[in-house]
Amino acid sequence: MRLLIVSVLLIACSLYAGNWQIQTLDSDGVTGYWTSIRTDSFDKIHIVYRNDTANQLVHIFQDGSGWSSEVIATAECCVINMVLDSNDMPCVSYWDYSTAEISCASWNGSTWTVSALETATASAYHYPQTDIEIDSAGYPHIAWYDGSASRLRYGSWNGSVWNIVTVDSTGTTGINPSLELDSSDHPHISYCNSTDNTLNYAFHNGTDWELQVVDSSSIVSGYTSIALDGDENPHISYYCSWHPADFIKYAWWNGSSWIIEVVNCLDWSYPGSPQGLALDSQGNAHISGQLSEFGNYLLYFYRSTGGWTSEYVDSDYTGVSNSICVDAEDNPHIAYFDINNEDLLYAAKEGVVVFTENSTRLQSFDFSISPNPASIAPSVNITTGLPSVFEVSVFDLSGREVISTKEINVAESSSAMLLDGLMPGIYFCTVSKEDVQLSRKFVILE
Repeated sequence: MRLLIVSVLLIACSLYAGNWQIQTLDSDGVTGYWTSIRTDSFDKIHIVYRNDTANQLVHIFQDGSGWSSEVIATAECCVINMVLDSNDMPCVSYWDYSTAEISCASWNGSTWTVSALETATASAYHYPQTDIEIDSAGYPHIAWYDGSASRLRYGSWNGSVWNIVTVDSTGTTGINPSLELDSSDHPHISYCNSTDNTLNYAFHNGTDWELQVVDSSSIVSGYTSIALDGDENPHISYYCSWHPADFIKYAWWNGSSWIIEVVNCLDWSYPGSPQGLALDSQGNAHISGQLSEFGNYLLYFYRSTGGWTSEYVDSDYTGVSNSICVDAEDNPHIAYFDINNEDLLYAAKEGVVVFTENSTRLQSFDFSISPNPASIAPSVNITTGLPSVFEVSVFDLSGREVISTKEINVAESSSAMLLDGLMPGIYFCTVSKEDVQLSRKFVILE
């Protein structure tokens, strides 16, 4: 059965630079691809990733006084994800590029073991992305995309063999899947169908698989991540490519219908997948992402009852292969790859204890547009901690620059500039300082 029940809520948002502590955890060769981050029962951080130079699957973790690491396997592992078992040891899913096998690596109490589920192939631009969870009996469940038949596959371990089924094979489907298990060990999977460019959701009701089309209103291009709230309702972050800007979107089930929100509308911005979304103890969403239009940036988005807050976390060609988790205090933690230095990086929101004093911070600034909507010429109001020169530009929905870039010198803590001469319509205003650029949508009324 396919079902489409959608409400749409558009939320305009801007980006600002928050206070984060950033560490380089591994700089041995080219390392830090395909990160997956989790917190254990003692609230310590665990990250698995690929060291490309050594051709290894690596586990790095906090041991109470610093960071320790170990090699899980030597393999051409791609699209890695992991979950921690009841002993706080990683259980890892990945696609082995050399053998084309969907694989599962786990600790048996004395050594690391690897089992292969089946072969899968990439298609077009899509790897056989995997995601993994562990059920109440301690058995792993894995979802993945199989490009050889353009389908979504799902495997569950019963203690002796893998039971593998096709969940969806309509069109080219199953792209960028993300998996969660509910309290009854029933699987919930988000994924993309590239034939009709839709966001899809599949769950097992205990007897059969039920399939839903969640979003068909734009060009959904994947990068899905799913999480279940305290009522076991699904929440999904995902990517849409829709000229003139790309969108990070967020869909959640309120018990009777899907609510869809626009998280961010900066061009070339992507959420992490399959672990780019985490819900905290209050059900608030935390999303990691990257902006790659003017060099890669690591992004962070947070949703509370007041709406979305969006932040730049790190710049200078970083942010690829990002994943996110939240700790017991609802603080976000992000693992990601530094393209420029080819290292594994870790970012914790300021206030979270880390084990070194080596951190970086971006200077914070923000801006608002008022009035918005406006029937008169609105003004851009910039606030900053230090006197700075900012560049301000305005674009229409086609991406055409309608107010050429102007400089504004903010000598005090805040300053304003009038946006006049605009016809009625929807516009985007960008404010930039050095390598940080913020964007906000505004409306001119008749």
